[in-house]
Amino acid sequence: MEPLSEPVLAEGEEISISALNAEREDDVVHIEQAAKALQVSRRTVERMLERGDLERAPADSGAVVTKRSLVESLEDRRGATRRRVAPSQELAPLLTSLERLTATLAEERRQLAAASDDRRQIEHEREEARVEAARLQAELDAERMRRQELEQRLARRRWWRRAG
Repeated sequence: MEPLSEPVLAEGEEISISALNAEREDDVVHIEQAAKALQVSRRTVERMLERGDLERAPADSGAVVTKRSLVESLEDRRGATRRRVAPSQELAPLLTSLERLTATLAEERRQLAAASDDRRQIEHEREEARVEAARLQAELDAERMRRQELEQRLARRRWWRRAG
């Protein structure tokens, strides 16, 4: 760490701690830690170093980046996220329309589900009616056969009575 050079403050001026820290040698962070903080891979951090998005610490430090550049990168990402999240005036009507359409779609789905339930109920009742109609038709056919048989017996009795 290099000592501070001659004082650059005029009489009566105060110096802030952040100004002192800026003049000191920057702290270093290992590339793996930087990748974890940025939620990217080690290779992405290496690319950011190549592009100049992050500063490499002095050469004798190895695979490390400066803490200052890492903090700036994190702040830039945080700001970019906030900018993406905040809707602009132009998007407000679209968002309102999207919410209205979503609510309409949900209502249509509820109505479709109710209609589907009604249809299933009607089909079930129709099937029950078909089964009942088949049972009644079978009973009717059995009664007709019985009637025909009784009519034939009656006809034979009458024939015997006339003959005898």
